[in-house]
Amino acid sequence: MVAVPIAERGVWVRPWLHVLQCPTGGAVPILLLDTDVSENDADDRGITSRLYGGDAALRLKQVAISGESLSISASPLMAALSRDRAGPPSCTGPRR
Repeated sequence: MVAVPIAERGVWVRPWLHVLQCPTGGAVPILLLDTDVSENDADDRGITSRLYGGDAALRLKQVAISGESLSISASPLMAALSRDRAGPPSCTGPRR
């Protein structure tokens, strides 16, 4: 788990990895983010319960966790999970 700073506190995020096996033989990693962990207080546990739900404050917290906005510094979670890759994941493979 990684703590992401939000409103002067750390919000703990647990990543879950699912690897989608494609019929063409490729595989795509899917990363799910979860803030419903015992280390967080009740308000922070619901940040990832609904994607794009709630008000602007909740949406801003979701953006901070996912690191999807360039206006917010790189997410500590994404930095912790980054790795060198030969290229982007893909389900494309040989056509049959």
